[in-house]
Amino acid sequence: MARPRVTETRRNEILDAFEECVATHGLEGTTLERLAAAAGLRRSLIRHHIGNRDQLLVAWVDRAVGRYSEDLKALLVSLPTTDRSQTLVRSLFGWPRTRPDRVMDRIVATAAEHDEARDRIARFVEEMIDLLADELGTCYPHASRRACLEVAGGLTALSMTSESLTPLEVQASHQDALAAAAERLVTTLRSDDSK
Repeated sequence: MARPRVTETRRNEILDAFEECVATHGLEGTTLERLAAAAGLRRSLIRHHIGNRDQLLVAWVDRAVGRYSEDLKALLVSLPTTDRSQTLVRSLFGWPRTRPDRVMDRIVATAAEHDEARDRIARFVEEMIDLLADELGTCYPHASRRACLEVAGGLTALSMTSESLTPLEVQASHQDALAAAAERLVTTLRSDDSK
């Protein structure tokens, strides 16, 4: 049995190589032979540390979703006591664009055909909406839970759309329009807050 530290290191090396292969060759072109070459390991070691291609995909999704989830939670904890909702929106639209790995859009495109991976991404999106709704409920305590969930869903969709457009080099003004739409959406909670 491999030592835990070595196993974790190997898993990360394999997942890094898998991500690189998927970015270069797509999921269908990422064979275990190609992956083994990119990772500098024998194919049997890849199977030992992670498993087959489907297990690799799920492990890759889990790692990326875990990172995004941690980043989102850290963002929410770091919000200032004043202007929280405005800072949240600005951060959401700066946060994905500044992520160097650009992994989520690759994962969503790749995992759409795989039930388990797709389900894990869907759970992350639901978690994101719930976390944002909780935060919006804190910012606008009189707003209904339903209104907070609706706005959180819109923020999630707009920020993910913004992130997915970044590699296409869509004009910054269009990206900024998505952020402005998100800010406008949040302001609807003010009127709901007064009820």
